[in-house]
Amino acid sequence: MAAYLIGQVIVHEEDRFAPYVERTSALIAHYGGEVLDVVRAVEVVEGHWPIGALTALVRFPDEASLRAFWDSPENAAMKDLRHGTAISNVALCLSARYLFGLSALSTRPRTKASSSFCRENHRR
Repeated sequence: MAAYLIGQVIVHEEDRFAPYVERTSALIAHYGGEVLDVVRAVEVVEGHWPIGALTALVRFPDEASLRAFWDSPENAAMKDLRHGTAISNVALCLSARYLFGLSALSTRPRTKASSSFCRENHRR
């Protein structure tokens, strides 16, 4: 079953953050992951969300692949770079469609973050 990594960052030093994006994208691919999209918040329609924050949705083939990426020595260096240039929140997410009988979602694209159960890993 696919596993997702959802990361939200508020970048404070764009020049120093740019290499993080390039290196991490290659590392994600090395571990079998795919960056599905990166979006910028432009308007809050409910709750509290930082305008301008970037949110990335990354899919891995399974939880083991995601954890191999997250725990890799190569990613440890990327975490240090991210923490030095941005405020971030990252969550490992697994499908939770079964919780509410949402089996019909299986016919839709699997990029629906709302159908995932998140175990959050906050870093500020």
